[in-house]
Amino acid sequence: MRENYSKYVVSIYKYGRPSKWSIFFDLNSLQKLFLRYKYLKEFSKRRQKDLQKLKTSKTVLQNLKKKLEKEKREKQLLVRQKQKEEKDLTKKLRESNAVLRAIRKDRKELIKEIVVKKASQKRINNLIDKLVERERKRVEKERLAKLNNKNKNTNNAIGDYNVDLSTSGFSSFSSLKGRMRWPVKKGKIIRKFGKNRNKKLNTITVNYGIDIKVNSDLNVISVAQGVVSAIDWIPGYGSVVIVSHKGNYRTVYSHLDKIFVSEGDRINSNYGIGKVGESINGYVLHFEIWKSRKNQNPQIWLARR
Repeated sequence: MRENYSKYVVSIYKYGRPSKWSIFFDLNSLQKLFLRYKYLKEFSKRRQKDLQKLKTSKTVLQNLKKKLEKEKREKQLLVRQKQKEEKDLTKKLRESNAVLRAIRKDRKELIKEIVVKKASQKRINNLIDKLVERERKRVEKERLAKLNNKNKNTNNAIGDYNVDLSTSGFSSFSSLKGRMRWPVKKGKIIRKFGKNRNKKLNTITVNYGIDIKVNSDLNVISVAQGVVSAIDWIPGYGSVVIVSHKGNYRTVYSHLDKIFVSEGDRINSNYGIGKVGESINGYVLHFEIWKSRKNQNPQIWLARR
């Protein structure tokens, strides 16, 4: 259409535009005059329509071109965004894999720690069993000595254990239930007595006491009158002190750093035993209460804060 119309414009430019009357002067009949007039009139209308159509088509094409350019820019932007998202996803995937590897590593470490603590708790149980058995033998020996009227020769030592574990002269331990002083002045229980769910491992472990986290005062004190009956170092619990009380009760203090007592020391309530040691969870004291061979829930015994 553009090509056809351009030829028309070029022709006018070359030969000039004749007047609308001059083209009729060479005609020799009215019929030819009428036909030429009608033809030129239709030709002019057609040219006007062609021109308008050309303008309209040009506008439509320009709009389409703008639309296509806009769509092209939008698609280029989407491509760049897509590429950026792919890079971000790749980065996140690498980070997730790194976190997963760390979690797996932590999981192995946590499982290892749980295994160690189970074995360590068994050692504490064995210590309690030995102390209970020594106490039973001591009581039995005292009973036999009284029957034979040989009290003056009675010795509290059992076998090669030369520590006096007698608790008969102490005040009642059972009467402290529900109002017992805490082994640390300030602290928060982070692991309760009994079953505890590990969210990372999705496993359940049994805690034979409570874990108390402290931030400032690290001093550990005896919760009642007693005799220091055992001091040991156990993997997973660090330094451990066991104190025997009246009525076949015992308290266990674990994760200690410095220890201020020795086996056989007879101590009063509020007596300094040592200081809380640092663990992977911060400064945490592990505290247990036993009645003979049965462990108790310390939260029931301790006074409310």
